Amino acid sequence: MILSREWQLKNTPVEDVLLPFPLLINRLLASRGFSSEEMVRDFISSSLRHMKSPYALKDMELAVKRLRQAFENDESVLVYGDFDLDGSSGLAILVDGLKDLGFSNISYFQPKRLSDGYGLHAKFIETFKKQGVNLIVTVDLGITAMEAALECKQQGIDLIITDNHLPKETLPDAYAVINPNRSDCDSGLGYFCGAGVGYYLLLALKMKWAELGTPHSWDPKSSLDLLVVAILTDMVPLKNENRALAKHGIAHFQNTKRPALQYLLKSLNMIGRPLSGQDIAIGFAPKLNALSRLEQDVLPIDLFLEKDISKAAKLTHQAIQMNDSRKDLQSEAEEEARSLHSINQDQGFVFVYSENFHKGVIGLVATKLSQEYQVPSFVATLAGDKLVGSARAPNSYGGSLLDIFEKVSMHLDSFGGHKAAAGFQLKLENTEAFRNALTKVLKDPINTTQKVEYDIEASLSELNEDALDALDLIGPYGTGFPVPLFFVKNLQVTSKTVMRGEHIRLQVQDKSSNRKTVLLFSPPPHAKEIGEGQEIDLLVELQWNYYNGRKSTQLLAKDIRLRI
Repeated sequence: MILSREWQLKNTPVEDVLLPFPLLINRLLASRGFSSEEMVRDFISSSLRHMKSPYALKDMELAVKRLRQAFENDESVLVYGDFDLDGSSGLAILVDGLKDLGFSNISYFQPKRLSDGYGLHAKFIETFKKQGVNLIVTVDLGITAMEAALECKQQGIDLIITDNHLPKETLPDAYAVINPNRSDCDSGLGYFCGAGVGYYLLLALKMKWAELGTPHSWDPKSSLDLLVVAILTDMVPLKNENRALAKHGIAHFQNTKRPALQYLLKSLNMIGRPLSGQDIAIGFAPKLNALSRLEQDVLPIDLFLEKDISKAAKLTHQAIQMNDSRKDLQSEAEEEARSLHSINQDQGFVFVYSENFHKGVIGLVATKLSQEYQVPSFVATLAGDKLVGSARAPNSYGGSLLDIFEKVSMHLDSFGGHKAAAGFQLKLENTEAFRNALTKVLKDPINTTQKVEYDIEASLSELNEDALDALDLIGPYGTGFPVPLFFVKNLQVTSKTVMRGEHIRLQVQDKSSNRKTVLLFSPPPHAKEIGEGQEIDLLVELQWNYYNGRKSTQLLAKDIRLRI
């Protein structure tokens, strides 16, 4: 359990560089290692002209050769993509791109998140063969699909794998395996997302088509609106090609020609104003993620590919309704989970389960509880005599969920995932043994202090429109180049409003009577003590607020400290 939160400066700034930016932004850039105006200008330019050749990727020539053969023979090509937003974006990019390159016999398939699970499944290959498929191209999966690759061989289907996930020691026996993270690929593009690898396959095909004089209508920029969704939601580092593609992709996203995305942006009040990476990753993407979580009639790929305006409007309406349903299911599950956890409040973890929890939201509920209680959280839905669950660890947690599962594995049927997010299954009869084992493993706190790092200290007056204009210029922000976090001290609360969802809006001022609006989403428990006149310190992000056609600055508080 976290007993305290320590704020600390992230980096020691190098000497300030005189740039045509507000002094605050000069200090920020210096703190992030920019030591010359040339470095900053190169960083900001993010030109697409300096991207590496797609043929730097191992097996790219093989894949292009096979696809050219399929093009010339009018073969049936199936694109098989993952169900997350990286896979869905990449799937749509390849389907549209191949059609624009002149392929006339293209189909696609996605496994379902809840009923099929992740991966290229061997059980579907025979069906594809019966449908006349000659060639399968994957996107964002397949690098460990040994069984499926073997089944393709047996069925006489050629397999081209495009993926970014880490491979095992042995690669699948496929016609071509394009993955920048395979050990014998020296492209240096291991930071790509799955959709990025698929996009590079199209770039290689475009180059081959130009070499052979084959006419086509595919414009690489037409795919950037979806590629940026994949880059930002897959949380790959925003550097080199990724940064350039994301920067240009944001501009194309806000002007997207895809009718369903236009309708969805309008419903979110994101039309007619510049968008940021956070608008896409935090404001837009979760609405699409809800579709695959609930696994009903509409999936993100349907919205991405629909060209008919009236059908797109109907799909968007359904998507909004499904997201509202997801929020209700999540809210109800969170309320019940808190009630169930109250019985075991003294535990150093959360473990709750119920037949009322929808499988599609248990991961979201586990995330919420891990943030609220600052302990590892295990949330499961009861299906018959089995528990199917998701586990999440708070950012402050110093251990690994997989290490925990290894220590209690004798009570589990299966588990897997990552350090801070994992899944698990067990029999109902083993639940108490599982809980007792967790109690022993997690009886001692991993951390007594959570360290929160900020970029630089700022005064309230420096957090103004000029600074935010400059921040927009040096963006986008994401993994590897996060949104700047500023430390602002000695503020006084002049008013407090509790909003829907227990979020808080504060009006604050400094000693010079500079004023700002501050938002606290999912505020920490001690924020409830805040009253008018309270003196506070803040860690904040500076952002735009759009309301009734007006644009102003506001602060988004990431942490708050009461001054005694």
